[in-house]
Amino acid sequence: LASNFGIRPDNYAMIDFDGFKDVIRVMGGIDVDVAQHMEDECWVNDSGWCVVEPGRQHMNESEAFWYVRARKNTSDIDRNRRQQEVVKAMILKIISPSQLLNMGNLIPAFSEAIETDMSLGDMFLYAFPLSKFFDGINMTSYQIGFDQAAPGMTDGGASVLYPDIYGIQAVIREALWVE
Repeated sequence: LASNFGIRPDNYAMIDFDGFKDVIRVMGGIDVDVAQHMEDECWVNDSGWCVVEPGRQHMNESEAFWYVRARKNTSDIDRNRRQQEVVKAMILKIISPSQLLNMGNLIPAFSEAIETDMSLGDMFLYAFPLSKFFDGINMTSYQIGFDQAAPGMTDGGASVLYPDIYGIQAVIREALWVE
């Protein structure tokens, strides 16, 4: 990150696949505002094929996991959009008054699922600046799209996205309020 984009992260937080699913299970599923029709092979049902239509869709942990990971019929850019939709749904669910009674289950689920080098106090300090992304229940998100990355093929035949470093730096500067 530092050499390509001029940013050196101070901290990290990671969640593995099982932890991701467990958190959504403990939340009782999430309501995802799906922007686009999506279908792809899946392991969620007996047909082996899943379809999601635009609009608010309730997803359990398996459906949400499939939705963020499906890749056969979509691009990396589209998968990133779907991941942002799910993260937004998770945040909205966590901050909803209905989850206050569930905090005794959510906090241990997060503690088990998330690996980080931050203390709980650090997380609260970082959460306050994130308020720039919230406008009531609306959130702002940023995405690297095809204006910042061009599809291509490696010599070995792998499909890749070649970055436009300056385009990506512009998105980062906008997201982080850097002039």
